[in-house]
Amino acid sequence: MKFYRGNPQFLHKTRKRLRWIIWPMPVVLFAYLFVAGEGGYYQLRHRDRQIEAFRVDIESTLMENERLRLEVQFLKKDLDTIERIAREQYGMVNPNETVYMVYPHRPDPQQEANP
Repeated sequence: MKFYRGNPQFLHKTRKRLRWIIWPMPVVLFAYLFVAGEGGYYQLRHRDRQIEAFRVDIESTLMENERLRLEVQFLKKDLDTIERIAREQYGMVNPNETVYMVYPHRPDPQQEANP
């Protein structure tokens, strides 16, 4: 007993079309997830580059910390370093010393008169 009264070729063609659509879908989905998904190739490459940049940043920060640690030791113990910084940054002088200011060019008298 047959219940389908339409064209059997039409049903066969429809099934064939559905096979051509359904079978490649997992392949396309897999390819998309492999390339562009959250754990895909491009995301992993981007994360690897970020990790490498962070490593370089960490190394430079560690070197800077070591340099600052040595500077702190010098500032705590070395009197010559303390005196040099006091003279350079704060303009301090020892008693009975004279300071001479040397300019790269002659100061403008009009600017000195108009503060």
